[in-house]
Amino acid sequence: MPQKAAVHLVNYWEERRTLFGADKFYLPMTLDGAVRDDRTALEAGFIHLLPEFDASGRQLVWSPLSKDKRMGYDRLSAARVSWYVHEVILQNPNSAEKGCVLLIDARDMTFWEFDPDLDAWYLQTMLKALPIQIVSLHVCNFESYIMKVIVPVWLALMDKVLHNRMIVHSKSPVDELSCYGISPEALPSELGGRLGCDISHSEWGQFVPL
Repeated sequence: MPQKAAVHLVNYWEERRTLFGADKFYLPMTLDGAVRDDRTALEAGFIHLLPEFDASGRQLVWSPLSKDKRMGYDRLSAARVSWYVHEVILQNPNSAEKGCVLLIDARDMTFWEFDPDLDAWYLQTMLKALPIQIVSLHVCNFESYIMKVIVPVWLALMDKVLHNRMIVHSKSPVDELSCYGISPEALPSELGGRLGCDISHSEWGQFVPL
């Protein structure tokens, strides 16, 4: 186990240096530090930490994949923002131990929003470098004609464990997600939930670790 932890730590710093560059990888993971040049991607809102948790106390992460969430920034900036969000989760010892639940919202997704290189990096590299577990992955509002092409690609990129934790919902999944311990009160209105808080990323300071 100590050897495995050491390998993970090396992977963490190697990937962080590759992603953030030699001039920023050692900086604090804050808006004024390592992610200081990625505010456009942050404010685009392609990934959100939701303020509620599932019934087991796991952090909920919501990622809408619509076109307007993918414009104005490059792939590396998106990768850095994804890294940042997971680093914030790790600041909470309870969340770090229990892991997170990822909600992919593909309601307005087209093939133009499909980025296999970024998806491969997320599923293969970042999750092996950051010590956080995706307990379940829910793909919501997936249209059948896209699902037939993209889901097999995602499955091919996943390890066996995550493969078995992926659940695809063809329509609004509010009722179905309740069976997995995710109440309507914990979901944004875009997913048919009742979450009324401001998750527009206009106040990202609330998520910045101290």
